[in-house]
Amino acid sequence: MATAVCLVTVAVMAAYTFSRQRVYASTLTVRVQQTANAIPDAPSLQPQYDYRVDPLASEQQVIKSRTIAERAVGAAGLRLEVTRPARTLVSQVLGENVPVVRDDARAGIDSLRWDAGAYTLRAAGVSYGPARFGDTLTAAGVSIVVPRAPRVSAREVELRIQSLDAATRDLRTRIDTRVLPQTDIIELTIVGPDPVRDRDAANAVARVYAEYAREQAQRRAHGRSEYIAQSLSEQAAATARSQDSLRSFQERHQTSDVTDEQTELFKRIYKFASDRSELMLEQRVYLALVGKLASVDTTDNELRKLAGTDAIAHNKGVATLYESWIDLEGRRQRLMLSKTERNLDVQGLDSTIASTKRSLQLASELYLKSLDTRIASLDSNVAELRQQTERYPPMVAEQARLAANVKTRETGYNSLLSQYQLARISEGGETGSVRIIDAAVTPLEPVWPDRGRALVLAALLGLLLAVVSSVAMDRIDDSVRTAEEVRDALQLPILGSVPRVAGAALFSRGASVRLRAIAHTEPQSVAAEAFRSVRTNLVFARAHKDLRTVVITSAAPADGKSTAATNLATTFAQQGQRTVLIDADLRRSALDGVFGIPRDPGLSDVLVGRARLAEVARSVDVPNLAVVPSGPPPPNPSELLGSPAMRLVLEEAKALFDMVIIDSPPVLAVTDAAVLASLVDGTIVVVRMGESRREAVRRAVGQLRVVNGHVIGAVLNDVDASRDPYYGGYGYYSQAR
Repeated sequence: MATAVCLVTVAVMAAYTFSRQRVYASTLTVRVQQTANAIPDAPSLQPQYDYRVDPLASEQQVIKSRTIAERAVGAAGLRLEVTRPARTLVSQVLGENVPVVRDDARAGIDSLRWDAGAYTLRAAGVSYGPARFGDTLTAAGVSIVVPRAPRVSAREVELRIQSLDAATRDLRTRIDTRVLPQTDIIELTIVGPDPVRDRDAANAVARVYAEYAREQAQRRAHGRSEYIAQSLSEQAAATARSQDSLRSFQERHQTSDVTDEQTELFKRIYKFASDRSELMLEQRVYLALVGKLASVDTTDNELRKLAGTDAIAHNKGVATLYESWIDLEGRRQRLMLSKTERNLDVQGLDSTIASTKRSLQLASELYLKSLDTRIASLDSNVAELRQQTERYPPMVAEQARLAANVKTRETGYNSLLSQYQLARISEGGETGSVRIIDAAVTPLEPVWPDRGRALVLAALLGLLLAVVSSVAMDRIDDSVRTAEEVRDALQLPILGSVPRVAGAALFSRGASVRLRAIAHTEPQSVAAEAFRSVRTNLVFARAHKDLRTVVITSAAPADGKSTAATNLATTFAQQGQRTVLIDADLRRSALDGVFGIPRDPGLSDVLVGRARLAEVARSVDVPNLAVVPSGPPPPNPSELLGSPAMRLVLEEAKALFDMVIIDSPPVLAVTDAAVLASLVDGTIVVVRMGESRREAVRRAVGQLRVVNGHVIGAVLNDVDASRDPYYGGYGYYSQAR
């Protein structure tokens, strides 16, 4: 069964795999780079991405988008397909040539026919051509080139133009993308049955995607240029307005620069203040000079100090009087040093000096008055100028605001003008951010189905299903099938195995008397030899323990216990031992029918006291064998078999015979077998291969052991001799003999 399941699984999967159309995968790689500005300091054209968005994942969706697919369908001519014969590829008809299908192509192409040197298209009932192989033929919006006679069994194929939507949907379902780890490279794969068309489709998708990326970059660059140009125009107008405002301010205030005027005004105030300080200094000097000249005790040294200042040196009148005074003082000193007394000269000089001092004092006082006038004039001028300065701060602020506005506008305009020029240059040099690294090539091996792998998987699946089916059958079918199950799982010694005789049901209830007593009717048969083997094993067992009374039972009816009891008793009798076979199945006796003897009187009569064992034991045609039938069915078989009378029967049987074999009912059907097992020396359990249930046998053995019954072992019957090498060899040996 398991082998059949495995073979069927492999065959079904192999047939399915080889019947499926092969699928190929065309793969290429593209690199998506950040756009680098062709011009230094040019404004960036790369869109700004949200940190939560994966740019390469977005690019993958763009590749799979309807826009890209529609363009690729047109570029690769994917709208044209072959409908018949089935599984005929477009590349088998057109080779490496890509068909051209116009967008407005609506009429269906009916068929393509060819002969030895030319081909013809038929569309909407109209034939186009013929055209020689290798020449272009255009019909109904489609242009194709057939390079040579197609390698197709027929000389005609049916063609069809898909709608753009259908072809686009089909292409999108066959596009797969993935990002190579830690790179900006995207791997693009298209799967399909036609390796040439899939290659062309993959390359077309990559080209269209690169063109689309370039178009988008150029559109962004152009949009930026237009935006900068518009901003530049607005900035120029704003700059002109600012300049007009500044010019109007200057005209209104009749000045070119208020700041310069204010600075000049402050310079004049400073100059006047400086002049006033100088005049004040001269005033103090002359006031001191006048004071000293007016003082009686003024010394010449004090006058000399005052007269030596710059204030007096700059005044020519005072300076002349000062020089005259110095000269007179010199002359007087020289006269005073002369030994000749010239008092009159000295007195005359003193008078002249005094007169010079008064003249110096008067000149100084006059000069002081002029200084006061000048100082007052300067104070008036400074006051007037300071009053004028009060109107400049708001004018300066307004002018500064207007000038700053003009400067800002001019700076912005110059910056925008520079950006506009760079943007225009960048717009012309924009080539996109997508580069095709490796173009797709024609795949040589299909990716599905992998027939070798499929067969391996089919074999593995077959083995798995075989194991599962075996386990399932084992779970469902609980019957005993091997001797190992009896020996290992049920823990029963195997006393022997009785084969199936010529395919007959030796142990079935309807078996013939010849088959049931085969040890007597066919003593040279394999089955008879098997029973003798059981007898031999029992003889060896008797060497270790006295086994004179043995019960033959089974777990369920129809397992062959009566047949086993009959033939086992026969083999003991054939050995020369006085043997009695007791039919203790008081409910459904069978031994009377096997040996052709009356059922009454029998064991039940002995148990109730109506007869003795020697009276009911009947001789049969097997030497040394006596059979005790069951007798009439009693109302209480279990009570009778467990009564002291049964013990007396066994004691009497042991006294009269060498071996006592008892045929009992099945253990699980009634308690009779368990009762008998507690009274005899040993119990043999008959197990019918393929029929007896493991759990039933286990429970039966358990019940026998609960009542302290000595289970000697099991006899396997109805064994298929063709699957047992022992029986095959023995059969050959017995026939040769």
